[in-house]
Amino acid sequence: ALERERRLGSFVVELARWLLAAPETELLLRYTLQSLMHLIDAQGAFVALKQGDGETLRVSPALGEAEAIEGLELGLHSSTTGRVVRTGEALISADLRAERDASPIASGLSDAARSALIAPLRTSHGAVGAVGLIRYQGEGAAPPLPFSLYDLHYLTAVAAHIAGGIELSQAVAATRAAADRASAMVDSSPLPMALVDTTGTVQQINEAAVHVFGLAAKEAALGRHLEALGLSPSQLTVRLMLAGRREGEPWHGRVLVTQESGDRRICDCTVTGLRGLGSENLLVALYDRTDELRAQRELIAREKLATVGEIASGVAHEV
Repeated sequence: ALERERRLGSFVVELARWLLAAPETELLLRYTLQSLMHLIDAQGAFVALKQGDGETLRVSPALGEAEAIEGLELGLHSSTTGRVVRTGEALISADLRAERDASPIASGLSDAARSALIAPLRTSHGAVGAVGLIRYQGEGAAPPLPFSLYDLHYLTAVAAHIAGGIELSQAVAATRAAADRASAMVDSSPLPMALVDTTGTVQQINEAAVHVFGLAAKEAALGRHLEALGLSPSQLTVRLMLAGRREGEPWHGRVLVTQESGDRRICDCTVTGLRGLGSENLLVALYDRTDELRAQRELIAREKLATVGEIASGVAHEV
C-alpha cells in the first residue's frame, strides 16, 4: 500500500508538470491513461468527453484492450458512462456487461471484459466526461479481482488532475482561437495598422500597412523603426508623436510616408495606447488620403482652368 501511495504521488507530480506545460488534450489523456493502467493494474482504459450537443459522449482516447471502442459515441441517458457523468457518482462494477445500461460500450468491448471502474471528470462548469478502467479475464483464468475503494481513491485523485488539464487545455485553445480571430480581423482590415513599442519600433503590422509603406512582406517591417520605414509627422518628430500616448491621450495628425521606391503617401494618423491590456505597446492607425488629395488638387486645377476660360470668354466678348 505504501508503494502504491508513493507511485501515485510521483505520478501526480509528473502530471502536474504536464499541466503547467499546457499540452494538447489528446497527449495529456493518453499519457494519463497509460500511467493509470500501470498504477491500478488494469488492461484497458478510456476517456469519454461530452460533445457540443450536450446529449452524447465520445470515447477518445481508448488504450490497451479497450482500444476497440475508440471513437464510440455514447448516449448521456442510455449508457453506464453517461449515468456516471449525469449523477457525478463513480461506478465500481464486478461485471460491466451486467449493468442495466451498459450498452453500447459493453458490446464494443471483447467478451473477456469484466471489472470496471468509472469516475466522473469534474471541472468548475460541472462534469465534462468520465474516465474508465477495465480488467479482463484471461482465457482459462479465474475472473479478475473487482476494483477496490483504494483503486477508486487513486482514480478520483487523478481524475481531478485530468479534469483540470482538460479545462486548462480548453482555455488555452479558446484563447488561441480568440487571438487568431483578432489577428485575422486586424490583418483583413483595409485600414493600415502597426503595433509599435514606446520607442516606435514595429512589433506587428497588417497587410494594408505593408502596402502603404511599400514593403514586399510583413517581415520587412518587424523590428524596424517607423522613421526607418519612411514615416514622418508634420512639424514634429516621431518621438514626440508617441510621447504621452500611454496615458490614454490619442494623437491625431497628418504624416508623410516616403517609400523606398520614392513614392510618397499622405496619411491621417492616430496613435493610441492599448489600455486595459497590460501592454505598453502603441497602435498606429493610418488613413491613406493620397488619392483623395490628388483628386482634390486635380479638381481645383480644373476649376481654375474653367474660371480662366470664363474670364477669357468675357473679355473677348467685351472686346
